[in-house]
Order: sequence, then structure tokens, then C-alpha cells
Amino acid sequence: MQSVQTEGILMAQRYGIPFNLIVMCFSLIADKSQSLPEVVLDNQMKLPILNGENYVEWLELLELILGCLNLDLAINEEKPEDLTDESTPDQRDYYANWQKINNMSLRLIKANMNRTIRKSILDKPTAREYLDAIKEQYVSTDSYIVSTLIAKLGPIKYN
Repeated sequence: MQSVQTEGILMAQRYGIPFNLIVMCFSLIADKSQSLPEVVLDNQMKLPILNGENYVEWLELLELILGCLNLDLAINEEKPEDLTDESTPDQRDYYANWQKINNMSLRLIKANMNRTIRKSILDKPTAREYLDAIKEQYVSTDSYIVSTLIAKLGPIKYN
């Protein structure tokens, strides 16, 4: 089993997230003297505004912050089935918790986007679907840029 420090270093390397943010996240989870929402609100772990040029960094930090705030359920788990008369109390609790987390996640995502970008994304019922719509926009934009560059470089001849 890996130590927390080793796990943090691996996360920093894998996701390109500053190690100090990961250490802060782990230490705050262990030390309950300051709540995670206070840390985020105090700008100690600041999510940048998605501006069109920082998608990868924005997404990585968003996922880290949602995880630290225990709000990542809605992006990691499918929406639970709608409740019925036969739903158990546990299913009802899970559904209510998932809905609350989904709504908070959507608010956090939208609050950290440039207004123009936010208006260009159609509303979706879940945070996961909303992030997928954002990703789709950036993948198609990146594909367009790559194909344009290839078309421009195609006629260039090498000596």
C-alpha cells in the first residue's frame, strides 16, 4: 500500500496539478480544523475561470476541487434511476444526496466559466453531461485547429 505522500506525488505527476494543492487537499481531509469550503472560498485553492485557452488546467483543478468537497459523485456516477413507490429508504436517501451534489456541482462549474462560453453550452440536467458538452466543444475546436494547420503546412516543401 502506498503512502499518502507517494499517492499525492503520483497524482501531481499524472494530472499536472501542483503538488501543494494536493497536499492541502489531503491535509484538510485529515484535519477538520478548517472546512474545505472555507479553503476554497478563501482562494487558497482557486479554480480559474474557463476562458477558452485553459480547458485542460481548468478541468483538472475542477475535478480536484469537486473531489475535495465531496461533490464529485455527480461526475463519477450515473444519475440514479427515478424513484418509485417501491424505492427503499436507502435508495431515496442516495437519490436525494445525488441530486443535491449534482446541483452544487453544476453551480460550481457554471460559476467558473466565462459568460460567453457558458452561453454557448446548452444546459444539461447533470454535471457529467454538462462537462461532456464542454469537452465536445473543445475537442471539436482542437480538431478544427489541427486540420487547419495540417492544410496550411501540407504544401510546404522541405529541402
